[in-house]
Amino acid sequence: LVVEEIVGKGSHNKTLLRCKCDCGGEKIIAFGNLNTGHSNSCGCLEKKNYERLGNLNKTHGESKTRLYKEWKGIFTRCYNKNRTKYKDYGGRGIKVADEWNDFLNFKEWALSNGYSDTLTIDRIDVDGNYEPDNCRWATLKEQARNKRITLYATYNGMTKPLLTWAEELNLRYKTLLTRKHKGWSDIEIIEGKDRSKWGMK
Repeated sequence: LVVEEIVGKGSHNKTLLRCKCDCGGEKIIAFGNLNTGHSNSCGCLEKKNYERLGNLNKTHGESKTRLYKEWKGIFTRCYNKNRTKYKDYGGRGIKVADEWNDFLNFKEWALSNGYSDTLTIDRIDVDGNYEPDNCRWATLKEQARNKRITLYATYNGMTKPLLTWAEELNLRYKTLLTRKHKGWSDIEIIEGKDRSKWGMK
């Protein structure tokens, strides 16, 4: 909430605004940063994120387990801006449920929902948060089909991920992917014929 529209001019002659955060705190923010969303709190969100990352040190004696590493991974992706994957998670507003701040709560959910060391945590809605109702344990192939970048092809009236077509028709996934990137039609991708080369439709 903007309290004063113009406080003064900052470096590079930027317009400054005095803003009130949802928590009640105030902060002077450059208009450009507020407009682009680069500043979305008085600093309380950053503090909360650091507190959450601090929880990763509370291992309960399980820091070497695979499940702990899965738990640690979702927090670093969502709250550690220094990680390369942050832009695809925390940078997009993806968060972790408050109840999972405690590893033991996460462990209880995991073991009650089919966890095994061969599976990884997967969000059902890829734009949703890491929370009990939106997470499941999946194989790497299942995750590949659920990514935002999953590529699909329609063949014989059915639309499926390229990976699924490759498995069902015993085709090499990399070959289908290469055809897709070349701009071939879906039929050409599956049948392996560049019809434009022969003047075909």
